[in-house]
Amino acid sequence: MKDDFFQVPITEFSTSEGVVKLPILYYDVSQLMAFFWVEPGQDRSVVGDTAFEPVTFTNGKCVAGVVMYAYYHTTVGVYNEVGVAIAVRKKGQWMPFPETQLLLPASSRSLAFYVIDLPVTTQQARAAGREIWGYPKFVTDIPLDFEGEHFKGAVMDPVRKKAF
Repeated sequence: MKDDFFQVPITEFSTSEGVVKLPILYYDVSQLMAFFWVEPGQDRSVVGDTAFEPVTFTNGKCVAGVVMYAYYHTTVGVYNEVGVAIAVRKKGQWMPFPETQLLLPASSRSLAFYVIDLPVTTQQARAAGREIWGYPKFVTDIPLDFEGEHFKGAVMDPVRKKAF
């Protein structure tokens, strides 16, 4: 790739599935993001015993997100991925209007998204995510269709081979 954006220093990290070049470069991607209001309390157990707690917005609800990616050309191969996350803050951190956090640059935010599940379609993507960053990745089928004017997608249960 001759684009100056992709001309960065590369390091290598060994995983159980082989060497991964870092940073991972994503040259061609399709993405769909969807966010949902969820009732407080339904989301507390998913962050478990961590330093984080779900953010309650001014409407009294929390936000959960689902993001679907089709990676057509990357330095770790072709694969699909679906992220499920919830908006969080550090426990006890005061945040008067969390909606304004979404307008700030990432480096200035107190709000973040805690990743709950991160299924992928290849062993190499799973190994990179789990072994380098500790993400809860697992391998399963994720049929995604970004063609035309409509989106179609699913995450298959890796055991029962049916859509969740």
